[in-house]
Amino acid sequence: MNLSMCVALGALGAMSGCAAQAPKKPAAPDEIHQLDFWLGDFDVTMHQRGGVARSHNVAIFNDRVIEENFFYPDGHVGLSWSVYVAKQDQWRQIWVDSRGSFLQFVGGQDDEGQMKLTLDVPAGTPKVQKMVFSNITEEGHEWRYYSSTDGGEHWTETFHTTFERLHFRELVESKDIPVNPESPCISDEAGQFDFWIGDWDLDWANGKGTNSIDRILGDCVIRENFAGAGGFAGGSLSMWRPKEKQWRQIWMDNQGTHLSFAGGWDGEQMVLVSEPPAGAPNGRASRMRWHDIEDDSFVWTYEGSGDDGATWKTIWEINYTRRR
Repeated sequence: MNLSMCVALGALGAMSGCAAQAPKKPAAPDEIHQLDFWLGDFDVTMHQRGGVARSHNVAIFNDRVIEENFFYPDGHVGLSWSVYVAKQDQWRQIWVDSRGSFLQFVGGQDDEGQMKLTLDVPAGTPKVQKMVFSNITEEGHEWRYYSSTDGGEHWTETFHTTFERLHFRELVESKDIPVNPESPCISDEAGQFDFWIGDWDLDWANGKGTNSIDRILGDCVIRENFAGAGGFAGGSLSMWRPKEKQWRQIWMDNQGTHLSFAGGWDGEQMVLVSEPPAGAPNGRASRMRWHDIEDDSFVWTYEGSGDDGATWKTIWEINYTRRR
């Protein structure tokens, strides 16, 4: 059992035997290459809005996750992570941006070679959205965004863009975009994770690792970059959601894992609880706690429950020490 599987099984209620296990890299399925056409630098013509955006897309976490960096003509920036989850036979994508958006999509490639991802909303929701990558060649592709108000019976195109591949063009990184003082992401609650920002050395039972945490996209998003023993690598994107009055986090890694969490600060610690994937056993849940927080150290504890959170058992505990 590897670290990624420990985390995933924690969400399903596995209670022990995780922290001491060394990760093993599984064979990558062929489907992870379905979005390879998207890798590289592109000029993006925005047909409805006007103007030309830039898109810079790279493979991260040992090429298992695709990171998109999207630069709007007006200076706003967006970022997405996409991963193929073999057990679910589908792609999962998280989109965040400097306007405060936090959107999750799910889907895959159809028989015609088009990539279709639909906004992940509860079944029966009338308002749904989807994106479609089509007319794919080595030099570019079309990207269209559709919305529906009747559960997907009828679709209206809301955005149409054309991606044209660039060669030998350098783009600024999203972290270099200045903070907008009127950003929707600046608030007291959005600062609750500030203690996590920085570079850390990690120590747990029979294991060590590192973690680098920074703010990106005009301080709207907290990005995590975790590295553990045996080549295990992964990361998360976290955002404070004012309308929901909670934090949301998505984790992806080089073993094709996708996990979703939500929660917040309880006065003494940060607590995020898993949002179970479809098909998860009833009553099984996991949670993360950042606690015993000092300027240069804290403890991160991952816990599992088999009774809807009535009781919890520690699965994995990590001691964080700030690197100087």
